[in-house]
Order: sequence, then structure tokens, then C-alpha cells
Amino acid sequence: VSNKSLNQAGAIYNSGSAPGMSKPFITNSIFWNNMAMLDPEISGSNADATIKNSLFNAANFADLLANSGDNPIIDAGGNKFDTDPLFSILPPSGLTLAGLFKVPPISPVINMGSNTENLYPYDFSASVRITYGTIDIGAYELDNQINCSLYTGVVYVDSASTGANNGS
Repeated sequence: VSNKSLNQAGAIYNSGSAPGMSKPFITNSIFWNNMAMLDPEISGSNADATIKNSLFNAANFADLLANSGDNPIIDAGGNKFDTDPLFSILPPSGLTLAGLFKVPPISPVINMGSNTENLYPYDFSASVRITYGTIDIGAYELDNQINCSLYTGVVYVDSASTGANNGS
């Protein structure tokens, strides 16, 4: 997610009609390159947000809570702070369709998610959502296609092998 807000909430602004009426549960998400003049990446009014297995541009949980006022943010665990997700093409700040939010195999978001929170069998590019046992956070699962140009010589494949089609 990449966004720029003039005043409040760089990524998400939650608002409820009364205290505790808005209770978003945010999981397996990346909040990176979001800016707001007054608030952190998540803010709101009469809202209690819970975050789990997500990555934030904020330096730490306390920075995420800064200026949240009466809007508690609950850390449900598994979150990373001040960690670059290593997007393939980082978009410019602001509302844009530019950027490629896929990540390389060395990204810290690989296998960082919570499988139990996943409701979809495929990611945004129609690839299988859980590739290596644990879901990646963000919109895309690591592309598990092998680049054959990296190998020289002969590669042997056992057509009678069993398992999960992953070399096991």
C-alpha cells in the first residue's frame, strides 16, 4: 500500500458512529510508503483496530500508536516494523496505480503470514496463495517458477517421484 494523506491516516482511517463501533482486523498486510501530516499509518475515530502478521514502515509499535488518541490499536503479534518489503518496483508516494508489489525471494514478507486468516486460494496474479507452507503477506505469493536460464548442464526429473511436487 502506498498512499499520501494531507492530514490523517497515511494508509487507513477507521471511523465508527460510537466508541468501539469500528473494529477492523488487519492481517497479512503490508503498509509501506504511506504518509500523513498528522497521524500514523492507521488512525481513526471511535475505532479499535487489531493488527496481526503485518509489516509497517513505522519504526515500532509505539510510532504506530502515535496520535491515535482514543482509538486503540491492538498488536496481535507477528508484526514487523521499519523493515523494507523489497517491492519489485516501489511506486511514488500518493494515489497511483504505478508500482509492482511483488517481492523477491529475500523479502522479509516471505512465509510471514498467518494461514488461518487466508480466505482465498489464489493471489492477485492467480498464483496459488500458499506456496511453501506459510502464506506470504501482501497481495502476491512469491512466484515459485524456476528460472531455467540459471542452470547449466542437465537437470534430471524423476517422473515416478511422489510428494508435493516441490522436490520432497
